[in-house]
Amino acid sequence: MNTNRRMFMSGIVGGLGFWSFGRKIAFASTTRNSQPARRCLILWMNGGPSQFETFDPKRSTSTGGSTGSVSTSIPGLEFSANLPRLAQSASNLCVIRSLQSNEGQHDRASYLHHTGFTPVAAFPRPELGSLIAHRWHDTTLPPLVTLGGQGYGPAYLGDQFLSLEIDDPRKMIALLKRLEDGKSRLTMIDRFSHSFDSRYGQRPVAHRRATLRQIETILDSPLRQLLDVNAEPTSVRQRYNSDNFSQRVLAARRLLEGGVSCVEVRLDGWDTHQDNFRQSAQLCAPLDSAWTTLMEDLKASGMWDETLIVWIGDFGRTPTINGRMGRDHFPSICNVVLAGGCVHGGSFIGETNDHGTEIVDQPVSSADVFATILDRIGIPPDASYQTTFGSPTEATDGGRIIPGVAS
Repeated sequence: MNTNRRMFMSGIVGGLGFWSFGRKIAFASTTRNSQPARRCLILWMNGGPSQFETFDPKRSTSTGGSTGSVSTSIPGLEFSANLPRLAQSASNLCVIRSLQSNEGQHDRASYLHHTGFTPVAAFPRPELGSLIAHRWHDTTLPPLVTLGGQGYGPAYLGDQFLSLEIDDPRKMIALLKRLEDGKSRLTMIDRFSHSFDSRYGQRPVAHRRATLRQIETILDSPLRQLLDVNAEPTSVRQRYNSDNFSQRVLAARRLLEGGVSCVEVRLDGWDTHQDNFRQSAQLCAPLDSAWTTLMEDLKASGMWDETLIVWIGDFGRTPTINGRMGRDHFPSICNVVLAGGCVHGGSFIGETNDHGTEIVDQPVSSADVFATILDRIGIPPDASYQTTFGSPTEATDGGRIIPGVAS
């Protein structure tokens, strides 16, 4: 069984298709400066991107390295020279340069920046996309799709908010086509098993019947059509380039247009312990192009005001350049970028010193970042949920909304 088939079937059997309104959020009253977004795109930079080679360059310093910087559309502010198009689109971005955490190990840091909580095995937390889907999703489409990566689970929200993991959209399209061609067999299985089910109506049997129903539901949805980027005009596909990341961003845009509440697109390769400068440049090229093109399309289609874009990774990289021309793990300083009509574009929050060794203005925590994201998506940071083991819990770990992000 190939990877996409395993991902698809494990998602279905795990309850992915059980899409309905689960436990409702007990909203607290809160005042917002703008209408919340109804959909979210997460650009996950797997491995931990260097802040020096992206959004916080330190030109002409011993820690800055060889990459250089370019002026942005905001006077006096610079991005890495690796991001020339985003620099000219800086008026669309809210750049947070002062996120700090204590998690310097990949798995723990990735969990923290997917959920907003330090990992505790006995108390799993829902990933951000599951919270967003729980708030807004109301279609038969998967509520959350992860392109090129893995989901972190819905925890107490229920399996109906589990992520559908897709590595290669083209292979998933082919799999959905094969399942659609065999749809009549699902009906046959159901019909011939009805007698057995009536005699042995135990939980596993009921689960299997529900699974069959939900496979049919996903096949009746437009998921396959939305994943097919070849349905776009040639001119559009060329604007997104042909690399895997850019094509996934295009597929993500189509999924959001179609009604999926949250899509995460992963870009691997940021764990640059060696050859940091060349690798960062290679990774930034598709990021710079696809992200800018996406924002252009969201504005042209009228989706900009209702879409939140979140750029984030495991952690930042060290100011010190090691003997392999690399940068090591540095959770003390991490960049996060937000974009969309619900955030204050052209704002830069937090500041590091001249060499990027410490935060000198407005440090924020991971919980604060999540509180801010949830606020912009229409979820109060202190929203109350009921866990599966009977205890109430809040959406964030005591996070506070970061001033200056709201538009």
